[in-house]
Amino acid sequence: MDMKKAIHIAKGALIVFYAALTAAVLVIVYTPVSNKMASLLVVSGQAERADLIAVLGSGVYRNGALSASATERVVRGVTLYRATGAGRLFFTGGVRIPMSSKLAHALVEAKIKQEGGQYTEAMAMMALATRLGVDEAKIGIDNSSQSTRENILAIKKYMNDNALKTCAVVTSTTHSYRAMLAARKAGLDCASAAVVDYTMYRNGGVDRLNLFYEVSWEYAGLALYWVKGYI
Repeated sequence: MDMKKAIHIAKGALIVFYAALTAAVLVIVYTPVSNKMASLLVVSGQAERADLIAVLGSGVYRNGALSASATERVVRGVTLYRATGAGRLFFTGGVRIPMSSKLAHALVEAKIKQEGGQYTEAMAMMALATRLGVDEAKIGIDNSSQSTRENILAIKKYMNDNALKTCAVVTSTTHSYRAMLAARKAGLDCASAAVVDYTMYRNGGVDRLNLFYEVSWEYAGLALYWVKGYI
């Protein structure tokens, strides 16, 4: 095969690839495929009573500011804490780490390489909860967990240490299915108390692309946790 023919074939392959990629993006942007994928991950539920409200981390910036998702979870957790009469509120989540380290940790439990300052998700969430009026003495935190499984194991340890029997797990709607499977695998008596589900209303093009990324991460996480026996 001469060079010109090889170049021609390579160009043709690239054209087919980019055409398929464009078609896939158009499907994601202009159809509800992302919304349908998200709906399969939602575990609805309203915890009426629980000994513990456990809030899973969802990102903190280097300056200690919480991500929008984490802030939403804190507000949900504090609301439930007051509504259910729970005795304790618990926040989980360690320091911010690069995505490469996060993936390595998830796949092979590689040692965490810290990024940024001293803030942890749990510390930042507790700070917001206290500003919202929760007594700091009623709050427990875990500053080390970096995955859903580690979040759940931290909750289990806290419950055992404080003789707590039941809990409500607060997380995002698309993360609720994996979180609840991991909680059941750990032997916890926990109900789902995810934030309000609005995934069906995320109909803008960019919003659907972001949602597709979120749900794809969750489906990959479910597959990995199944292989590893975490769920």
